[in-house]
Amino acid sequence: MYPGSLPPGQTSPVQIEDWSHWKHINEFTVLEAACLWAGIEPLVNLQALQCSPQAAVRYRMLTEAIDAGDLGNYPRRWFKVPEIAGLGMGGKPVPHQWRHLPKMRMSRDELVKYANSIGEQPLFLFPALAALADAVNDEPHLSPYLSVALQVAIKLNITPDSQPKKTVIESELKAAWPKGVSASNRLISALATLMREPESQSGRAKKTRS
Repeated sequence: MYPGSLPPGQTSPVQIEDWSHWKHINEFTVLEAACLWAGIEPLVNLQALQCSPQAAVRYRMLTEAIDAGDLGNYPRRWFKVPEIAGLGMGGKPVPHQWRHLPKMRMSRDELVKYANSIGEQPLFLFPALAALADAVNDEPHLSPYLSVALQVAIKLNITPDSQPKKTVIESELKAAWPKGVSASNRLISALATLMREPESQSGRAKKTRS
């Protein structure tokens, strides 16, 4: 059985407790992404969204983002569809590709970019946060500053023996900074400093990245 599918006859969504499988997946259907965003194992079809209002909300969020051009870059050809899973889309013009949603796949990079743009860090897209959640068996609360620092640290693979230059870290922090969270050059500089080893501040640490 495909990981996360809902067995026939099951009407209750399964909450995800172990995110380790999903960190290796780099493409997602809209339905998969909506369910994972809501913290449940992916459902087998759109009709099953009726058993998860949270996933239905995320499904609508993603489809509207696709429609508005905020997620991916898909051609905007229009047609009408019947109401889907009680999502209130009856008779509403929607993109041509929506009838192919079960097959259409979005990349992890597209979804991460969109998540950052709305200031969210769903666990299936941010492995470090998922690892912390798995470790404590609960979703930890991290401030937006710690979340973006953790994301950049993983992307740059920062270790005691691999210390990127401060300017490189600052650049990555700016690129990944959550939308709606104020940032100053002074704040980003301070956060980049805290992400490096103490020895790096005086130039004594080994630098393997430029």
